[in-house]
Amino acid sequence: MNIATQEATISNQQGAQAGGSVIGRDYNNFEAKKGVVEKLLLKLMQQYECNEQTQTTIDELARYHTRRAADGIDGLEAKLKASGRFDYYDEAIEKKEMFAKLLERWSL
Repeated sequence: MNIATQEATISNQQGAQAGGSVIGRDYNNFEAKKGVVEKLLLKLMQQYECNEQTQTTIDELARYHTRRAADGIDGLEAKLKASGRFDYYDEAIEKKEMFAKLLERWSL
């Protein structure tokens, strides 16, 4: 950096007042703006805490996001092999994906 450029970046804060002590540079005392998703999550949390019907609905939907295998066989591929229907794997995985997308779309 040459001297001319360096001199141009120096600022004089002599006599500055901030209602108190003037301290180091780049000090910002403000809360960051919340994004759209964060605002919606806060709104949902407030609604969840205040509304029993919302709590019930969300708790019922949450069970679809937990993995459980009542028969002890975990996963679509293993279930199809165990039942002797592995030939249907491609079609079954496509239908499973379509259902997952539908569930995600309507779960919120």
